[in-house]
Amino acid sequence: MEALLQAPHDGSSISSRSWKVLSYVGSIIQDLNVTLRLPLACYAELEHHNSSPCDGSTVMPSAATLSWIAMWQAICDLQHLRRLHVWLDHENQSSWSLVNERLVLSDVFNILEERLKAHSQDKTFDVHFNMPKLHPRLSSPATHFSEASHLPSFKIERRFRQRYHSIEWAPQQFNEVLKADFPILWEIGEMEQEFGMTMEELEDYEKMMWDRGDGVERFALEIYGLENVHYEPM
Repeated sequence: MEALLQAPHDGSSISSRSWKVLSYVGSIIQDLNVTLRLPLACYAELEHHNSSPCDGSTVMPSAATLSWIAMWQAICDLQHLRRLHVWLDHENQSSWSLVNERLVLSDVFNILEERLKAHSQDKTFDVHFNMPKLHPRLSSPATHFSEASHLPSFKIERRFRQRYHSIEWAPQQFNEVLKADFPILWEIGEMEQEFGMTMEELEDYEKMMWDRGDGVERFALEIYGLENVHYEPM
């Protein structure tokens, strides 16, 4: 992707040949999968760029922000692109819901909307975003895309995040850490026959617990009884 964003500068035959190959590949791409697991700080930088300063001043875009925008513009310049699948996450073990989706994806959706308008006669351009499930305590319709808020004209699918992580507490000595994002009670859903709840019912039940202010994390510890796994709350 980085190579497609810029033409060769050194004028060498090797660089020129590489660019021609990349340019040709870009001209025939119809299906594109983009997987981005970025540092949480990168998302914070994008949020800062798209936030409105209290004093009304203009926020100058950083180099990272300009590269982010240029990447999506380059994707939309792929004339034969018909299907775009974007998988997003961050590198931190904390909840995905710490990311303000609406600010981070503001430029992205604007660029994609312009692409749709410019190719209004083409009904086959399909855009699909895959992001982690939202934590009820950390998300809101003002900052995240949910069924209760206005959704963009693109498909958004939610998935479970990685829950178990390995930490090295001493040289060559590792422990397993449970750092669960929503739903914290996921393992109960895996034992559907024992508890009589489907995964969808479990998610609704946990959302209700968060709304009531119940001790969901304490309840999870009592249910799991994990002796060999250290649990770290959100």
